[in-house]
Amino acid sequence: MPTVITLFMFSLGYAISRYLLLGDVAFTQLPVFITNKAIALFALLLLFASSLAHQRGQKLNARRLGHGAWHAGLVHLGLSLAIFSPAYYDKFFDQRQLSLAGELLVLFGVLAGYLFWRLSEAQSHRLIWLKLALYSLLAGHLLPMGGSWLSPSLWPGGLPPISLLAFALLLGTAMVTGLTLLPNRPAGDSSPHRTDAAERPEAS
Repeated sequence: MPTVITLFMFSLGYAISRYLLLGDVAFTQLPVFITNKAIALFALLLLFASSLAHQRGQKLNARRLGHGAWHAGLVHLGLSLAIFSPAYYDKFFDQRQLSLAGELLVLFGVLAGYLFWRLSEAQSHRLIWLKLALYSLLAGHLLPMGGSWLSPSLWPGGLPPISLLAFALLLGTAMVTGLTLLPNRPAGDSSPHRTDAAERPEAS
């Protein structure tokens, strides 16, 4: 629990610092717009932490962190859809309709949310591939936001946008998760490494 609280406070502090204190976002947008950005970063931090815990053999901790990432992602999805309009996200709209980037943003985001939920019901032999598919969908959700990723001069206070931090965390999570595809058996043991079906709810 202390780890979860620390990660959330860091996420909220970063979002407030970058977008409110150093950026030009109005204070009135703190309850939803800025907090929603913090929750998005929080979800990716939990996902990364879950993958590390799994790699270290901390199965129960990995499950808890993975479930936390799912719940944070669900809240993020709900808040995002509630305020998704040209007034908040004008770069994803072409006049009154979604642009191509906006369409892809919504599509990959909703599909990622659905696949995240399906992980809890997946068979153990399919779990690793569903996780990698989830990371691909999340990458597709984040990439349309990357317009300023390579322009540090546009970053308030030199702080990278949360979408870029989230993408970096996603790459790290995919790399850690991919390590489970490597041969992993003790010397002299001829039985293949398998994931216990009881660990299926993990989301990392």
